[in-house]
Amino acid sequence: MRGSGAEKNSADIIVVGGGGAALAAAGEAARLGARVILVEKNRLLGGSTGLAVGLMMAAGTRIQRQAGIADTPRHYDAELTRIASDQGIAGNAELRWLLARNAGDTVDFLESIGVDFIGPFEQPPFKVKRYHQALLDGRAYVHYLHRHCNALGVEIRLRTHAKRLLLTGARVTGVEVVWPHGNVAQLTARAGVILATGDFSANHELRARFVGQDPHAVGAYNPTASGDGHLMALEIGAAIAPQPDLGPKIGTIAFARIAGTHSLFDLLPYSVLTPMMKFGSRILPQPWLRPFIIRAALADLPIESAFYEEGAILINRNGERFADERHVSCNDVAEQPEGQAFIAFDQRVATLFSSWPRFVSAAPGVVYAYVDDFRRARRDLYITADSVRSLAARLDVPGSRLERTIASRSASSAPLAQPPYYALGPLSAKVRHIPIGVTVNSRLQVLRPSGEAIAGLFAAGDVGQGGFAGPTHGQSLAWAMTSGRLAGRYATEELGAQDARRP
Repeated sequence: MRGSGAEKNSADIIVVGGGGAALAAAGEAARLGARVILVEKNRLLGGSTGLAVGLMMAAGTRIQRQAGIADTPRHYDAELTRIASDQGIAGNAELRWLLARNAGDTVDFLESIGVDFIGPFEQPPFKVKRYHQALLDGRAYVHYLHRHCNALGVEIRLRTHAKRLLLTGARVTGVEVVWPHGNVAQLTARAGVILATGDFSANHELRARFVGQDPHAVGAYNPTASGDGHLMALEIGAAIAPQPDLGPKIGTIAFARIAGTHSLFDLLPYSVLTPMMKFGSRILPQPWLRPFIIRAALADLPIESAFYEEGAILINRNGERFADERHVSCNDVAEQPEGQAFIAFDQRVATLFSSWPRFVSAAPGVVYAYVDDFRRARRDLYITADSVRSLAARLDVPGSRLERTIASRSASSAPLAQPPYYALGPLSAKVRHIPIGVTVNSRLQVLRPSGEAIAGLFAAGDVGQGGFAGPTHGQSLAWAMTSGRLAGRYATEELGAQDARRP
């Protein structure tokens, strides 16, 4: 794997990262004839893309046309601009248009290499159905992009940690890496380096420096998102595109991902599961696919405020209610014992949220989750008992305290007095995503504070957000793979430009 010859450690393009943006960049560059080395510090590919629900927003796709939906990139861009303005998000209009103009082609490309989508679905406040859901989740993108890269000859080096960028004069010409056994090597790139290393949600120093009001007690959803690309780019003079007042918005309160009890669904390798689901989507109506989508997405769906308004409460490991659920923050949860909370409620609330129009959580237009979905799909998050004290025993919280907590709630206008009793959890606070990247232009070239492009350096995905700020769900994955493909394309064009300059 280490190689001793210069040929083994050189390529036309080096891609740093192993998620959706990196794989899309490597695949596109290789498709256009470049020799590509991709380095990923983890032992597996995936990054944050592999942890995602899998929703992508795009306009003008084949799937939309097949569904009779008239949509255009211009309309998508206009809606993005309007919604961003309504939410007080300035963003980067040039990059927003870059996404709107190219995201549809990205979805069509992903479909062509094997990704199976359901939808499109509506996502308020957008007025057109643009949500495309990959079966089953973000791992589908990783699986098929990896297969695409392999078919094109991309050299993928795992457990290879990029540490710094190499310069020849003012041009980036490679990257210094640490091999799995600690050896240091230099990889050289004829056309340049593409940074696609994700965000810095697991790097508290960068969070303190660029986020502002950082919830320090809150950990990262992706614990390996340490901002390596940001650090390497900053070291050679790149600019960061700020996002003012982002601090309070970066955290989320979510259930644990699949843990505890496992089904065949969880144990099958994705290389086996994905073709099975693809076949099923061809022969089964979409309602038959709902249990699989629910299981994949349930941990990532936000709890509806109506669930709390009707009586459900948040309790900690001491059996105490610790916040007004309507205004609970990530720090509120992170500061509880073990950084965990549970949602407690009774049969009255469970009955209310057993069918439409009352749902516990949702990805609007895609899937709606009810209490019984937790029992069916995520039994590790579902606890029930005939009495409050029995529920406390199952949660391993003090019984007398939980009884007092429930009794106090039962004296309110939304009582919890009808057994059996239920709990969902644990929940914890995580930073899912920090939309702060290095500044880039419309060719995904990394810029200095002066606006000058750093020759030979491109960025895509979260590290290359460059001021683009998607105002709703579905933009992050769309940006990752769209910007990745474009960065791979533009970096490859450098090869032609270099050849043209030769005498």
